[in-house]
Amino acid sequence: AALVQQDLESILESTLQLIDARRCLIVGKGWGAQKAAELADSERLGDRIDGLVLIPSGYTAPHLHDSIDVPVLLAWSQDDRIPDEDLEGEEGTACWIRTLDQCGTPILFQQTRSAELDLYQLLEDASLVSRLQLFSAASLLIAELQEADDDRNSNQLARLNQSLPSFLQTTQGARDPLRLLQTIAQWIQAGLPTATE
Repeated sequence: AALVQQDLESILESTLQLIDARRCLIVGKGWGAQKAAELADSERLGDRIDGLVLIPSGYTAPHLHDSIDVPVLLAWSQDDRIPDEDLEGEEGTACWIRTLDQCGTPILFQQTRSAELDLYQLLEDASLVSRLQLFSAASLLIAELQEADDDRNSNQLARLNQSLPSFLQTTQGARDPLRLLQTIAQWIQAGLPTATE
């Protein structure tokens, strides 16, 4: 029998418990991209997932309840077909874009090499690895800021602000977690540009 949603939720919960982690980033390729999105959309585990790296490789987006509120890196390969907006029905990357757009989450788009490659081969691409590193740091910063409450020491917010590339640092960010969170989300949405880009 195939794994169902409850099985995957139990596996993820057990894994987090085993490694003594509260939250995680999930990477899914092909069918795994669908399942990763469903896990982030679930009531049971949605708040334990800080970001998604999805490489759909031709799989369509699952039906979501619009509750994914974490950053998403959506990667597609050079040989994936990206349908025109005018086509009837939703398929491929366009379907994922529309589905994730409805959730209102920051989305980073990244092109990869062939869809035929496995995840380890994809991670040989220095451009993808660089984007993954920046995306992961940004996603974890957003999660940390969302947990921040008014009683949290302002020194921690200043440290988080200083962790950003210098061109993103704000004087307001050290005092205002919402402003810093918005700045990071906008950076992701803009494609995680570096200071030289």
